[in-house]
Amino acid sequence: MNGEAIRQLIGGVTLHQGKTTLRCDRALQWLKSERVDLDGNVVVTNDTIVFMTRSASYDSRLKVASTHARLRFINRGRTITADQGIYRLDERVANFAGSVRLTDSTATVEASRLTYFEGARRFTANGSVVVSNPRERLWVAGEELEHSDSTKVSIMRLLPVMMRIDTAEGGRIDTLLVKSGVMEMLGDSVRQYTASDSVEVVRGAMAARGANLRFDPKRDSLELTGSPVLWYERTEAKGTRVHVLLQQNKVSSVTISGPAIAVSETDTLQPMRRDQLSGTTLHLGFERDSLRTVTATGNAMSISFLFDNVKPNGINRTTADWITLFSDSGSLRTVTAFGGVEGNYYPENMVQGNVEEYRLPGYFWEERRPRVVPPPYLLSAAHPLPAPEAGEARVNR
Repeated sequence: MNGEAIRQLIGGVTLHQGKTTLRCDRALQWLKSERVDLDGNVVVTNDTIVFMTRSASYDSRLKVASTHARLRFINRGRTITADQGIYRLDERVANFAGSVRLTDSTATVEASRLTYFEGARRFTANGSVVVSNPRERLWVAGEELEHSDSTKVSIMRLLPVMMRIDTAEGGRIDTLLVKSGVMEMLGDSVRQYTASDSVEVVRGAMAARGANLRFDPKRDSLELTGSPVLWYERTEAKGTRVHVLLQQNKVSSVTISGPAIAVSETDTLQPMRRDQLSGTTLHLGFERDSLRTVTATGNAMSISFLFDNVKPNGINRTTADWITLFSDSGSLRTVTAFGGVEGNYYPENMVQGNVEEYRLPGYFWEERRPRVVPPPYLLSAAHPLPAPEAGEARVNR
């Protein structure tokens, strides 16, 4: 055929080359070029790998098996399926493309392309990559993934987004979304997740931003460091470390290590008159997903703007060992102070026109609240679980 001698084999074909075995229904051997075209129930085995497809080609000189048909590749408890692939047996490296899906006992990886280094026991994936962990209802998406079996670390780069979907009381869906420059998945059966480089977090009424994040799904806790800022409803807070604890799919408590400060907008018609509380540590308490208390301990200081109905009525400034602000629907109701309490009242005639002078050290207010949204291919991978409600989260890509 085409000037080259061929050998045709039909029915229960088995070919051997060293440790490599080829099986199929029909085979066409090109004797000069040392190539074999395999067709029908093709199975290529070599040590710990099994390569299965409908049709394939095998180069005996280069020891390379390739196919443009849908395939299944099995190695050490992992299964890879793809639309096409090539496996270099001597190099122990396989390349896959087209709707690639890798599954093992802990997670699933979906991507446009995947390179599997069998000898080094690692792999890389590119193009709309999604790592799924349905047991934890958690997904991580991005454009580039690196995984190593030896370190048990997976690193997602290029627009990584993490999504965790929880069902709260009443069947309501709560979604935790995190985006960053780099995201790492640590461990095997028990995983922790870290994010670095411009981290942004959104979960219902809560949002946060910082340089680094560590999320422990087993303990339902996340920790932000690197100049972290937290938003909850109409309150903003910042410190050196923010620790958020989730219980029963709700934000149950937030602890901010200091020096820390919280600023609350109690009246949207008076944006310059924001209540303030600072201390060595801040603790935010919640009830039914609503912020109820903010407590400062250690050199605690507060500034509370007073109103007679809607008319401004001066300021209370308080210092103490411990100060708690009690709020209702985002508005300040009462202030309680303990230990070495000192208080001062400044009447409205002193405050009016000089509001900016009544600010605690570290006062801030950021208008841009983090907004994160998962990419469409991440939502497709998480189907049929519900997607976040429109308006709950957005991403600036």
